[in-house]
Amino acid sequence: MAQFKRVRLFTNITTMGPENIIYDEVWVYKMVTDDGSTKQKYRIRYQKTDNAMVAYGLSEEDSEAISEVMSNFGPAISCVLDVWNDEGWVKCLDWMGDPMASMDLACHELNEQFKSFITCVPIKNGDFRSFTPFSPKPPTKKKDFDPVKTPDRGDSKTNKPPYEDPDLDWI
Repeated sequence: MAQFKRVRLFTNITTMGPENIIYDEVWVYKMVTDDGSTKQKYRIRYQKTDNAMVAYGLSEEDSEAISEVMSNFGPAISCVLDVWNDEGWVKCLDWMGDPMASMDLACHELNEQFKSFITCVPIKNGDFRSFTPFSPKPPTKKKDFDPVKTPDRGDSKTNKPPYEDPDLDWI
């Protein structure tokens, strides 16, 4: 059976409020099989964008239409995993989970899906399902945003999923 180890090298976060976030995790993994070992880098990029960012550069009519849709259904969320090769980042996997999930949970789920994809070992709870409501969500009161208190910078109120303990001996 293959041995798989990974460690997060660093994270980057850019925020323009709680509904406009770009967050990157850059990882390196090593997989050892009977045929040898492989080391490779990958990144997970999470983006959450509200109507103000999507509407930037569009006509006033298009901007109003996007604002209306997003005010009913919330911000657009994307979480993708790219693998590094000699030509740069190559798209590998898209996260298709619950749009109400936290940033940390989305990144954790995509990281686990990548491990399963690379090792060919199924995830025990491998069904990641979400339900998109067809009726508008009620308006929510926006919380004060503190860019310093992101989940990776010490916000103890989040249910941050555990990452594997890195074994740095193999790097």
